[in-house]
Amino acid sequence: MARFTTRLGCLALFGIFLGGCNTTLIGNGLDTLPADRFSLPQAGDIFVYSTGTYEVVTETHDASFDSENNRGTRYTRDANPLFNPLFWRNGERFGENSFYADDSDGAWPTSFSNIYQYFSSSDASVREIQSSWRCAADSPSNETFLIGDYPTHSIQCIQSSSSGQRPWRNVVSEYSPDLQRILRVTRETYRTRETRTTELIAIVPSPLRFDSDTGEAVSRLVQNTLENDASGTTRSVPGGTLAVTITVLGTTQSEEGIFCRNYVLMVEEAGSMESFPGLRCRSEQRVWVVPGLE
Repeated sequence: MARFTTRLGCLALFGIFLGGCNTTLIGNGLDTLPADRFSLPQAGDIFVYSTGTYEVVTETHDASFDSENNRGTRYTRDANPLFNPLFWRNGERFGENSFYADDSDGAWPTSFSNIYQYFSSSDASVREIQSSWRCAADSPSNETFLIGDYPTHSIQCIQSSSSGQRPWRNVVSEYSPDLQRILRVTRETYRTRETRTTELIAIVPSPLRFDSDTGEAVSRLVQNTLENDASGTTRSVPGGTLAVTITVLGTTQSEEGIFCRNYVLMVEEAGSMESFPGLRCRSEQRVWVVPGLE
């Protein structure tokens, strides 16, 4: 998954670190990542993850949006999945409200939103550094995901104690400039020796994006293309104010004989293009459904 060649290699006994930790990051600063423009999702868009969770966008703002997952947890997300690269590079900013830990299961946006974590001491006017993040990104390389093959930057962030000598967590995110999305996040927690991977399965466009006729046409387009066409095929919905196309990227078959296909749906309106990648599997009723949204 991650393309960084170094690992922390910490030596621990009963949760106590004994040393031997290599916290060297291999890669470039996050300010080297492409400064892309990011579009806001619309209310009703659904983000589906490999952990069995999905988030439905409930409201959008100028540069952020609100969502709620299928477990009833609510979030406010930044429209830019990487936030501002300058935010990462500037480690001198203080502010209790500006830095916090977000341990949500979602792979998008990034689940780490700070360089330093702060806590207030007994003197409310003093803030001490509790832990620190250090991050680096590598050059893009083609990787395989559940939703297809995409060039991605691997972004590695290490959370350590305030002294930087005792690593706590290692987070590696795979960012696709083409889709402007985080496609996979792997988190390693060294004290508990736990590793957890979350991957994006699909982004499903809201029905509110289309009028009733176009919405039905898009649904037929997805089903008919996945059912009948070979990988590499591109089909479109004719006419209308929207240009909607689907491209089939690949096909897999599970040990149980279930066929799954990854694809990307492109929606263009008034010169603005949005991508909705996804994975769908064929049910016994010959309906192609997103796993977790059956």
